[in-house]
This record gives sequence, structure tokens and C-alpha cells, in this order.
Amino acid sequence: MEEAKVYIVYMERQERASPETLESSHLQILTSLLGSEEAAMAALLYSYKTTVNGFSAKLTSAQAEELRGKPGVLQVTESQTFQLQGETATTKPNVM
Repeated sequence: MEEAKVYIVYMERQERASPETLESSHLQILTSLLGSEEAAMAALLYSYKTTVNGFSAKLTSAQAEELRGKPGVLQVTESQTFQLQGETATTKPNVM
């Protein structure tokens, strides 16, 4: 069985929608994809409700691909973590 990864899902903007309405719509689309509200709630990691409309969820690549075809979904992208290379510089005041 394929391991689930974290995906970020960007949805169409819903003018004047309350944060509760947006989160509910995120759960609805996940429920339609995963088959139950319990599975949707377990997969949903975070709902983005202020600047963008979207959510992050743990999905398989097949589920992410299916989600791309759902109405209102603008983009589905796998979450990535970037690590800075090199040493971090700490500055010390010059004491004379």
C-alpha cells in the first residue's frame, strides 16, 4: 500500500465565506474523495482560511491526482521541506 504524503491543496476563492464555511468545504471535498468524514478528519492537517483558500492533508499520490480533477480545486502540490546549506553565521559585537 502506498504511503501517504502531505499535499497542499489550493481552492478557488470564496468571497465573503466565513472561516467555518471554508473549513467545512475542505472537509466536504476530502469526504467525497476518501469516502467518510472520519477519514477526511484524520487526513486534514490544516485549513488555510485567511489569505488563501486551501488545506493541507495526508494523501496518496493517486488521491492527490483524483483531487486535481475536482471542481473548485486550483492546484495540488506535494509539500516540500527545504534545508538551508552551509553554516549559520552568528555575529558577535566587536569589543575593543
